[in-house]
Amino acid sequence: MASPRFSAGSGLFALALLGRFVRLTCGTLAVLGLLTSAWAASEPVMLKAGDVEIEKSAPLEITADLPPAPAGKDAVLEFTAWYQGKVFSGYHSGMRVYWDGKELTAALDRPETFQIKDGREVSSRVSMKWNVTCWNVAILDAPESASMTTSQYFVPPETLDVVRFRFALPNASAGEHLLKIENGGYPDDENTMTLMVRNIQIAFAPQ
Repeated sequence: MASPRFSAGSGLFALALLGRFVRLTCGTLAVLGLLTSAWAASEPVMLKAGDVEIEKSAPLEITADLPPAPAGKDAVLEFTAWYQGKVFSGYHSGMRVYWDGKELTAALDRPETFQIKDGREVSSRVSMKWNVTCWNVAILDAPESASMTTSQYFVPPETLDVVRFRFALPNASAGEHLLKIENGGYPDDENTMTLMVRNIQIAFAPQ
């Protein structure tokens, strides 16, 4: 039986086809890698899941490792916050938030003042501290209590989600950052309330 014969031309042609296949495959994998990275960066980065208690004497500090922000988007710090105490109900100005040592003094979707059900105007910040809804734990467990339409402190959610805080971080680069949340509390330790924070995360929103 005669053995197969291959010319130099056919061998070069086969090598060319193989090279083209390899280039196409590598290119496809590179594109898929970029798409996967972009999708992953678009997903929120959970810094602390669940509820965290922040006492007056012990600020919460978290090291945040951020991915690069997707094109056209900025990082946004998001969490739910409320106070629990034994005496007061209403609002308490005691929370301070810092990102890489710089205090965050402007929150998204939160006006300078907002009106509660009894007609009073409540300031979003007082004496450089964020005004956070607070509830006597003997009555209700916040933040669900903030949705009580019968409460004099009620704010319609379409007007303001009073327990939700969002802070834009336009210059947050990829890498490690330090988040600190403080409970200002009252000077009188007997009246100090516990600052509760739930599901701290970094989301990515259009610029």
